[in-house]
Amino acid sequence: MAASEYPERFILDGRKVLHWNDGSVKVLDKTISAANYKTLNEMADREGCSVNELISRLIRYYKFANSFIYNLSLS
Repeated sequence: MAASEYPERFILDGRKVLHWNDGSVKVLDKTISAANYKTLNEMADREGCSVNELISRLIRYYKFANSFIYNLSLS
């Protein structure tokens, strides 16, 4: 209610948590296409894990690959 009455002061994030609207809060994109959702579920099924675990693995791999490429560029 405060966020709708005072949008210049407050903001609701994607999980409906109230924050001060100081420009530091980025509202996360929660939408995913039906095709991507289906693909994630199929990949998770093949890997024998949940979609959440699959996304965690993908994020870890992404961070590792980026740090590896960054370290290669320094040498």
